[in-house]
Amino acid sequence: MAQIVNAQQFKEEIKEGLVIVDFFSERCEPCKMLAPLFEEAEEVMAGKVKFIKVDTDKDMALAQDYQVAMLPTLLVFKDGKKVDLLAGISPVEKIKTRLNAFL
Repeated sequence: MAQIVNAQQFKEEIKEGLVIVDFFSERCEPCKMLAPLFEEAEEVMAGKVKFIKVDTDKDMALAQDYQVAMLPTLLVFKDGKKVDLLAGISPVEKIKTRLNAFL
């Protein structure tokens, strides 16, 4: 299961490799619908991609820094740089395809 990180941990977690970040809120119904899909993609991509989550209710400034305009939003980072964005509920195959493009 993806680790929920705070703003301080976030910067360390995205520094190296391929990382996908789920910006979510506990109050967001679409976020709850995405959660099992995100977990399934994590299982499929284990060892290739790091999966983390950011609770926007606790770290709103971080979401604003990365211009997260809607929830859920998935951001993909490669070696600390944002390389992709998926907004809304993304099926597992779409997540995999987008991540594979950066492997």
